[in-house]
Amino acid sequence: MVLGVRIGVALLLIVGFVASCVGMIALASQLADPMTHMPVDRLPGPFPVVVVRGSEAWVEMTDTPHNVAPPPVGASYLVPLEQVGRVERYLREHDASGLLTGWVLRVKPLSSERQRIELFQPDDGCWGGVYEATPKTITPQYRKITGPGFLDIGPLALVLNALMWAVAILGFRAFSRRTGAAQQPR
Repeated sequence: MVLGVRIGVALLLIVGFVASCVGMIALASQLADPMTHMPVDRLPGPFPVVVVRGSEAWVEMTDTPHNVAPPPVGASYLVPLEQVGRVERYLREHDASGLLTGWVLRVKPLSSERQRIELFQPDDGCWGGVYEATPKTITPQYRKITGPGFLDIGPLALVLNALMWAVAILGFRAFSRRTGAAQQPR
């Protein structure tokens, strides 16, 4: 009977550890993201900018991110907020870059006429850019670049989770010892 309880508790702890590790993935991603930022001028080469015209969208690759010409007539550098998912799918389906992963598009509204746009390709590592956009201009913020394997945040989530469990176990033991000592007859 005691062995069955111990096995049950061990299985419960293992399941709890794995489940909480999955929960740490979002935190690990947030912690790792700033390490992918590189100043725009540090590296030469193309900087991706999304352009939207009606139901079409494409990525312009500019070698001069600080001097991007206005978009073609009827097009905009803003992504309609209610269509971010559709635009991202359209870019993936119509991408001519040859990468299998396609584009990841994140849009944060700053005002009705200004957005912060993150556009990158998560291949073996990732590359792309983050910029602020208005309908006719962009202001580059930084390049988003990592080497192979960096986007695998699982190990970071595992370390964060192990630290959280270590603190919880040490806290539980300290509390148990203190309450156990307080209950001892004097």
